Amino acid sequence: MSGAFFSRLAYVWCAAAAVSCARKQDASLREDAFAVAYGASEDELSPFVGNSGEDVRPSLAVRDGYFYIADKAEKKVLRFNSYGDLLALYYSPSPQITPALDAGGAVSMQTRTAYPFNAVGAVTADSRRRLFVADRLFPGWEEEDAGQNFVRSWVVRRFSKDGAYDGHIGRDGPGGAPFPYIDRLYTTGNDDLIVVCRTPEGLEAYWFSPEGYLLYAVPLELDLLPNSFEAEDGETFRSLMTALPGWDRKTLYLRIDYYRRVSAGDAPDEPSGIAYRAALLYPLDIEAGEFLPPIALPLSAEVTGQSESGWFFCVAPDGSDYAVYAVSPHSSWTPKRRLSVDPQGTAYCAFSLSPNGVLSALVAGQDSAQVVRWRTDSLIGATVQ
Repeated sequence: MSGAFFSRLAYVWCAAAAVSCARKQDASLREDAFAVAYGASEDELSPFVGNSGEDVRPSLAVRDGYFYIADKAEKKVLRFNSYGDLLALYYSPSPQITPALDAGGAVSMQTRTAYPFNAVGAVTADSRRRLFVADRLFPGWEEEDAGQNFVRSWVVRRFSKDGAYDGHIGRDGPGGAPFPYIDRLYTTGNDDLIVVCRTPEGLEAYWFSPEGYLLYAVPLELDLLPNSFEAEDGETFRSLMTALPGWDRKTLYLRIDYYRRVSAGDAPDEPSGIAYRAALLYPLDIEAGEFLPPIALPLSAEVTGQSESGWFFCVAPDGSDYAVYAVSPHSSWTPKRRLSVDPQGTAYCAFSLSPNGVLSALVAGQDSAQVVRWRTDSLIGATVQ
């Protein structure tokens, strides 16, 4: 909880009691898994401060007890087990990266795969431990979109469990044409691959079979999205934040934020301008091509994914900490739980949800990055009971 919040309370003893309760609550969920040092060795992360203007913050994906960390600045992906042992490295050869050696002076990891990545982006993995990495093509291989005046220059690199390169996936399948900017990658319980791309008009989602063949291509332009508040008086606006797949069915869930224009005459207690109206998660049955009733979300919450139980897990800033909510497909929420972080020593958090409902984060501090897990799956059990 933030100090700014408690400074507004009249009684100091109330603030101290509330802090103690929140920390104990978080402690019952939190597990510090392992730390990753900053440095130039293969098993270290580069400090993600770039001068190119690109987003070089690391990304995280967790599946079946393995942690996949994409070091965008060094163009490499590291796979750790839950003890922090580096099991696999996928890297673009560079003299700046020094091998990670064990106590006997030998390279200790199980898999080392050199591949000339150009720009590593989002990552994900499936139940077969196949790795999928978003990579931007080198100049000259891009494809211009004449209709919308932007460049398609991203593909998905695919690697086997043993580290062998299995070619790239493009818009139309294996070896296909490039995507627009790849915002996120997902795999489902059936090992389908979903690629979510961002364009000037909104999003594009591509759904592939486990073999990499295109099943559905879904344009998600803002003008085609439902407006739950269209019948209300006043002007409303929509913003499509992201899309994510269902765990075990061919459904895309669209996170849409709604805003309304506010004037001083309409709402004397609110400042004039634009007010946050609602955050909704709209299911889109891509086989039937129709929207289903929306799911209400906490305002400003990031949807980290859907677990195999069907519940969604959302994370939202809450003072100097984060709050986590479990949201059912019927819009019921668990009471929020706090996920404490050190606001002074934390530069960045990347969250990832495991299929069993355990929330993990790569918490980047000043001296190292900590991989943390919260047993958020227990929130569902408490609610059901």
